[in-house]
Amino acid sequence: MVSRTTALAEELALARPSPADLEELFSALGSATEALRQSHDELGTRVKYLERQIVQKDRALERKRRLEALGKIAAGVAHEIRNPLGSLSLYLDLLEQEGGRRERALELIASMRKGVALLSATVNDILTFTEPGRARPADCDVVALLDESAALARGEGSDAVLIVRGYPRERRIARADPDWVKRIFLNVIRNAYQAMPHGGELRLGVRYGNAVTVRIRDTGPGIAPDGLEKAFMPFWSMREGGTGLGLSIVHSLVERSQGRIELANHPAGGLEARIALPWELKEDGE
Repeated sequence: MVSRTTALAEELALARPSPADLEELFSALGSATEALRQSHDELGTRVKYLERQIVQKDRALERKRRLEALGKIAAGVAHEIRNPLGSLSLYLDLLEQEGGRRERALELIASMRKGVALLSATVNDILTFTEPGRARPADCDVVALLDESAALARGEGSDAVLIVRGYPRERRIARADPDWVKRIFLNVIRNAYQAMPHGGELRLGVRYGNAVTVRIRDTGPGIAPDGLEKAFMPFWSMREGGTGLGLSIVHSLVERSQGRIELANHPAGGLEARIALPWELKEDGE
């Protein structure tokens, strides 16, 4: 295009252009201008896309740094708490033996045991978040693991919650850490039940593609937009009395499983978790 335009310009310099020559020249210039405009628009679109990618990566890097710092703090706290908990549990055993006939003492002991159990669970959650250990990949039926997790969580939720399943007809086997996968599903389903204390629908879906995609949706109130950004942060919880570690553990285990997780408010109401797991967990991705 440019060489033709140059050739025409040279011809014009040697001879007086005819109307046809001028028309051809203007057509060539117009085509060149349009090509430059399209290139400019494409370049602008590409630049905007790269700018968004940079912003997202910067946010992810900053989040990773914060999580690493919080992880170190949490690990220290967990190890400091674990030893006193062991002593407290031992003292409760002694107190129970000495005060076995005192009804009030037994009630207090029962309350103290609940407190110890809660603290122990919190410590275990912290350690799972900070030190989940090495992955142990095995053949997994993701649908079966999802159903097992739903059965475990059902006893902790309202009986008025209806479970609706959408699974493929044929089962396929993935290579993943089954304990990690069950923990991921269990924590997300527990959150779903907590969002529906008076009943609702728990929708479980599995789809096969380039990855195994699992969808878990409740029909609760959902989460405010600023809460979606904080949902995976350690010690942040919408629920009073929650440790704020459930979804943090989920995010950590999903990342270690080389997968992805997203939370979004569903247009029909409620919160939906979309979890994508690879068909095979590579050994070096621990």
